[in-house]
Formats: sequence, structure tokens, C-alpha cells
Amino acid sequence: MNNKIIIINGPNLNLLGEREQSQYGTATLEKIKETCLKKSEELGLEVEFTQSNIEGELVNIIQNSRKKFDGTDLIIFCILMTCNDCLRINISAIN
Repeated sequence: MNNKIIIINGPNLNLLGEREQSQYGTATLEKIKETCLKKSEELGLEVEFTQSNIEGELVNIIQNSRKKFDGTDLIIFCILMTCNDCLRINISAIN
């Protein structure tokens, strides 16, 4: 592995730019993804960008990322409000 990271977006982030724009802005998750991928190319990083509203899927993504990526960036916006022990344990396991 070399300069390979994953950006994991949690629940409800697929609605960015669509709801509560005064609170969260107008940028959609797709636009944020495009910006991240463009910047990652400039920096020589290989980036995988993913999103799920399902905690079990997030757990699987986190566990599978441990050996596949050099770094994991969790965009946890709504996870903290509903996080159960399973997600907390998996997040702590990747550090």
C-alpha cells in the first residue's frame, strides 16, 4: 500500500446540498467527492470515496479498509448521534 486512502461518509450525508442548506451549505456529496478526487490526484493519492446510511455496511467498510488502505478518513456527521458500541469499537480499531 502506498498513498491509498478511503473516505467513508456516514448516514444522511447523501442529502448534503439538498436539505437544511442554511446549516450545511449547498455543496452536494457528489461535488465534495469530485473536489476530493481532483485534489488527491494533485497530491498523488489514490482515494476511494464511499457513503452508506446503514451502520452494518459502515462496520464492514471500516473493517475491510484496515489492510487495504494506508489511511481512513471517517466523515461521521450523523454517526455520533446514533452510534452504537459496534461502530465505536470498529472506529477505534483502525487507529
